[in-house]
Amino acid sequence: MQTSDATPEKITAALRPLMRRPDIQLIILFGSTAHGNTHRDGDIDVVDLRRASPPLALEALRHGRLLYESRPGSYAAFYSLALRRYVDTAKLRVAQQQAIGNFLAARGLT
Repeated sequence: MQTSDATPEKITAALRPLMRRPDIQLIILFGSTAHGNTHRDGDIDVVDLRRASPPLALEALRHGRLLYESRPGSYAAFYSLALRRYVDTAKLRVAQQQAIGNFLAARGLT
């Protein structure tokens, strides 16, 4: 399937075999394809949100389109977990940004 032909319905149909797997709880379409902004040379990104960084997981959940949930409430439960992880790691992201800023400033690169 070319990305320009990739509608959420076609993607859902193509992913149907994954929906039978017991280890798959959610399938969320995110990025430009989720919003219908597909183009010929585009791609479809795949990420395991259980292992994604908190900002990436929250971005996919906030702006993505739910294609499948193994049981009702799976999406809401994972969204809640992702939001808590994002909030819990905020101080680490700020510290990382400061450390990078200090590193660059010390080398006259800012």
